[in-house]
Amino acid sequence: GVRGYPTIKLFRKSEKDTKDYEGDRSADGMRKYLEGQAGPAVRVIESKEALDDFVAQNKIVAATAFAPGSDEYKAFEKAANSLRDKLRFVQVKDASALSSDAKVVLFRDFDANAEFNGDMKKKAITEWVTTSSTPLWGELTMTNARDHMSKNRPLLLLFLSGEEINTKVKSILEPLLPVAQEYSELFAYVYLNNDQFGQHQDRLGLKGTTPAIAIDNYEANTKYPYSGELTTEAFRDFVKAFKEGTLEPHMRSAEPPAENNEPVKIVV
Repeated sequence: GVRGYPTIKLFRKSEKDTKDYEGDRSADGMRKYLEGQAGPAVRVIESKEALDDFVAQNKIVAATAFAPGSDEYKAFEKAANSLRDKLRFVQVKDASALSSDAKVVLFRDFDANAEFNGDMKKKAITEWVTTSSTPLWGELTMTNARDHMSKNRPLLLLFLSGEEINTKVKSILEPLLPVAQEYSELFAYVYLNNDQFGQHQDRLGLKGTTPAIAIDNYEANTKYPYSGELTTEAFRDFVKAFKEGTLEPHMRSAEPPAENNEPVKIVV
């Protein structure tokens, strides 16, 4: 049902087959979402060349060679229907195009390809694709914010300019990733576009510049801005201090008044 406004719903064959739109409310964001929803959940790819082109155009692609009509394909298709707003699913006619004997191959722009050889059931495929398609330190957007929040961990936020995201994100993350791998279960690690989300820097105790890092422990309502260098050693000390409970949270405060001689004092 509709619990609030504005609410956008996608209706398919019946009222039961509906899905709330929870992504970016911009025209471009909704256009991209609808493009992903249009047509079949699994697209047929004829050749390796066509697969390479499709993968180049999409950040993440799940591919299988099981023939339509088979039980394995039906399970793959069900998983595709449940995740079609997250990534693309394809069936390749030429199994050699996958360059793998795996049941499902996940092509990823952020890491090496992942291979699935588990039980070809919807639940198993869906869980594996969801986990394997999420980078350890990925971009936070309006579309995937709920996915990151659902991890029920504090957010470790890296603010980057749009230019830094386009040209420098890998080099900026390089010294930080070893620490993220070491403490992978401690945070949901994300980077975000400061051009779009820079207004959040102030509440986190940051100064509006990039790159900038802060921990947002939203469940405890505590914020921890990072002021050190972007080196492995300094960043590890910061993360370790949070884990050990020795890191002091940021306390928001107004500037003290120039004069405070009135009978009623202003405390900041």
